Amino acid sequence: MKNIRLISLRICLILVIVSGISASTLADIVSETNTKAEQHFEKANELRKLADYDAAITEYNKVISLSSNSKIAQNAQYWIGQSHFRSGQFDAAQATFAKLIEAYPASAIVPVTKLMVGRVRQAKENEEKRRAMSAAADKGFVIDPDTGVKFTKTRTLAGKKDVIGYTVGLNLSPNGKFLLHGGLVIPLDSGDPFELVDMAVGRGTWSPDGTKAAFYSRNAIWVVPVSPETGQSTGPPKKLLDARFRNQRPVSWSPDSQKLVFTRFAEGLNWDVWIVSVTDGSLTQTNTTGWTSAPAWSPDGKTIAYGKPGKKPGGKKQSLWLSSVDGETARKIIDIDSNHRCIPIWSPDGKWVILDPG
Repeated sequence: MKNIRLISLRICLILVIVSGISASTLADIVSETNTKAEQHFEKANELRKLADYDAAITEYNKVISLSSNSKIAQNAQYWIGQSHFRSGQFDAAQATFAKLIEAYPASAIVPVTKLMVGRVRQAKENEEKRRAMSAAADKGFVIDPDTGVKFTKTRTLAGKKDVIGYTVGLNLSPNGKFLLHGGLVIPLDSGDPFELVDMAVGRGTWSPDGTKAAFYSRNAIWVVPVSPETGQSTGPPKKLLDARFRNQRPVSWSPDSQKLVFTRFAEGLNWDVWIVSVTDGSLTQTNTTGWTSAPAWSPDGKTIAYGKPGKKPGGKKQSLWLSSVDGETARKIIDIDSNHRCIPIWSPDGKWVILDPG
């Protein structure tokens, strides 16, 4: 009996000693494991910042295997989802974020993870739209992903030597043979560009019949005769009107190519709408007054579209207006939230007005 008690006491003593050693060793193992997990996490972050997403994901997975259910493991899973997202693997990102939310619903990382779920969903939708647009473009048309409007490509315009630096005021000749870029004529048959006239020119625009071009130069409006077939001027330019035309939009031709409509700023004038005759230079002021911009003549010659700022030039509110040619009747069509002036462009049939943000 005494021997049995002695053996029991020895066994208990051995268990106590072993238990003490195991606890100490276990603490060391846990500490070493946490250190390794943190090292892999830091390495994964560095790889992710270098956009080496596959390698980063491998390191993040090592963190999870070393220290599962810890805060650093939750962070690692989140960044695995981010790495999938940034590399365009949206399905994998979606699955990773969903798994994180399901496994740790009370985690502090869940709110931002839910936001990422929404971003992934939106990215997938955008990707589907881009693929649809790309497929449509190959067939000769483009579908706007926001409105669903279908745009059919009828022709690709390309000038030689890549001389177009900006598109404001870019004007296509009525016969589709030339682009007028300021005073530079760009043949669309890949011929060499050439200057319309031997003077500085701004905002050039062809007449509807293709036999003239109007432009700004030396604080004046000028008109020059041109050949519709060659795009070359066929006579000297004629000054129509001296005035202040700094930062003006191109003048708009009447459908019969006999008059021009424009805004004028000078002493006592506040960007009012004026009409000048190309034939004799006679000037007419309409009743459309006060900070108007970019008046455009309708194809039927009966209406002028123009923009107006809400309170002052450069304001955030703009509006589109339609007026009779004499300015006697005018009505606002729509308000627009924009810092830029409203620039109307008529469709050829006169049924629509396209707004250029300018």
